[in-house]
Amino acid sequence: MEQLAFRMRLRPGCAAEYKRRHDALWPELAALLHEAGVRDYSIFLDEESLALFAVLRRTPDHRMDELPSQPVMQR
Repeated sequence: MEQLAFRMRLRPGCAAEYKRRHDALWPELAALLHEAGVRDYSIFLDEESLALFAVLRRTPDHRMDELPSQPVMQR
């Protein structure tokens, strides 16, 4: 199992929208991530700096490169 961590930054004024969209993960998105080999995916928001810190684990045979083309990911 490989573990990845990465950082992103929210645009000012977008924290409430970010929280709204990520508090209720769609079941079909969770299933798609699992099918692609993603495990234990967590994202943390530092509200002061608007920095997002994400950590995920993925299987050796993951297919994360296919995710952007999936309709549920594009929504």
